[in-house]
Amino acid sequence: MLYLNKTKSAGIGLGPGAHSRLLVDGVRQAWVNLPLPGRWMDAVERKGVGVGRIQCQDTGEALKELLATGLRTREGVRKDDWERLAAGGIHMEGFVEGVVGGGNREEIIWDGESLRLSHEKIDLVDNIVPYLFNHLDTRLNA
Repeated sequence: MLYLNKTKSAGIGLGPGAHSRLLVDGVRQAWVNLPLPGRWMDAVERKGVGVGRIQCQDTGEALKELLATGLRTREGVRKDDWERLAAGGIHMEGFVEGVVGGGNREEIIWDGESLRLSHEKIDLVDNIVPYLFNHLDTRLNA
């Protein structure tokens, strides 16, 4: 189970196979617990934690994760969450303008505070997210 803080920028996963996102000394980290219950419990008893892998996330990885998870919610990806993770690198307005500019993506809604999918098109999220990832990669590599 993942307990997210209200900004969706950090959360703690509890139990075998759980995933966590933490800020450690200003660096966003992805923690993945050992998947097998017996091994996880042994590690917890020996070391106090059952983490199998810790990986630092760069800005692009953090923003992609925010897009992939946020677009599956009614509120979508909030501007303040994006700006916090982007740390001044890629402003959300510039990213969104490239995505919805010219009105060619009516399933993607931008109201100035959040980016979300229309209720009628939310079932297409798995088709839309790769398009957004490609656009983000283009912006990151510009």
